[in-house]
Amino acid sequence: MDSVANLLFQRITAYGQLAAISYNGRSITYAELSGKALSVAGALIECGAERKTIGIVGQRTPSSYFGILGILFAQAIVLATALSKSTRENSFGGQSSRQTIISTPKSN
Repeated sequence: MDSVANLLFQRITAYGQLAAISYNGRSITYAELSGKALSVAGALIECGAERKTIGIVGQRTPSSYFGILGILFAQAIVLATALSKSTRENSFGGQSSRQTIISTPKSN
C-alpha cells in the first residue's frame, strides 16, 4: 500500500504543469507546489521533526498547503489546529511540549 505522500508525489509527477491551487487569481502548478513542499520537508528533517506529529496553524492559503504537504513528505503526522492567541502563547511557553507548530502568514 502506498503512503499518502507517495500518492501525492505520483500525481505531482504526472501533472507537473497543471494548476494545483488557484488563489486570489493566481494559479500554482503541481511542480511549484512540489518544490515548495519539498523545501518545507527538508527544513523539517533538518530540525529533527521527521516522523513526528507536526501542528500547522494558519489560514487557508497556499502556504498552508505547502506546509501540509511538506509535513507529509517528511513522513510526519499533520495536526491541523486552530489556536487562539492566548493558547498559542501558552503552547510555546512550556518546555514539555511534544508538538512542533508551523504558523503560516494570513495572506500570501
